[in-house]
Amino acid sequence: MDGDRVRGPETGRFAAPAHTPGQVAEALGVSPVTLRSWDSRYGVGPTARVAGRHRRYSTADLRRLKLMLRLIEQGVPTREAADTAVHGAQDEYVPSELAAAADDLGTAAQHLHLGVMAELLDDCLARNGVAQTWHTVLAPVVRDLGERSEASGACVDAEWALAGAIGAAIDRHTRAAQLSLPKRAPVLLACCPTEQHSLPLRMMLGMLTERGVPAVLFGEIVPAATTLAATATVHPPLVVLWSMTTDTADLALVRRLRARGQTVSPIGPGWTHRPRPGETRVTDLDSAVEDVCTRLADCPTAQHRAPADH
Repeated sequence: MDGDRVRGPETGRFAAPAHTPGQVAEALGVSPVTLRSWDSRYGVGPTARVAGRHRRYSTADLRRLKLMLRLIEQGVPTREAADTAVHGAQDEYVPSELAAAADDLGTAAQHLHLGVMAELLDDCLARNGVAQTWHTVLAPVVRDLGERSEASGACVDAEWALAGAIGAAIDRHTRAAQLSLPKRAPVLLACCPTEQHSLPLRMMLGMLTERGVPAVLFGEIVPAATTLAATATVHPPLVVLWSMTTDTADLALVRRLRARGQTVSPIGPGWTHRPRPGETRVTDLDSAVEDVCTRLADCPTAQHRAPADH
């Protein structure tokens, strides 16, 4: 559904398209008269504005209406459904809204609607934080697109567009918080030299930032020489090396880093080697974040080590 681009009160930026009442009525399968009634009686109306024109429905408005309609279809009285749609998600999403957000995000990704994806992602992250957004909204969509891409080659463009949109949203979400983090050497997050999938590390960066842990991210296909040089620059208390498949796991790089006295945490499903004594194999994001925080807590010097000036 195409629409104008406006500055919406919920985002304060130009990003998502604004939809006319006719477009929204068609998308929901209700009449424009019903929309006007919901707006006047329950306050579930358009919040976006186009200069010199009528109000328009933002993507967030449309999501609230979808939630309201879903609740009504489940037997919830209209006024109660409207109240839940308007007021029940001010601080965080209720489960049905999270599912709706995942559906909307998947649809936006398949149509390559970058502005819609940006607004949905920013909204979810602001309300729910990185971890919950990943588990309840992003992971299901990423998994679905990945399976469809692997099975038939379909949605490969949507998969990559979504990954880029998520990375950009994480950057926006964590930028201010990173400026206020403790002034100590950051954890270094890097993909192995031939690893192309950096999304898990981007999510990990967001989760660590929300927990007050400074970290610096190097994206996909990071040359070994770059990772080695970075350790000499920032003196990280820990290097996290991500590998998605056994083909990308680089044990030689792990050994080179450790030979320099660097603490290394190989993370991801690609690492199938036997862990060192006292170590456990870490493949999922939650465990990876906990592993990093535990390692830093067990290493007192990591709390005080500051990056070298150059």
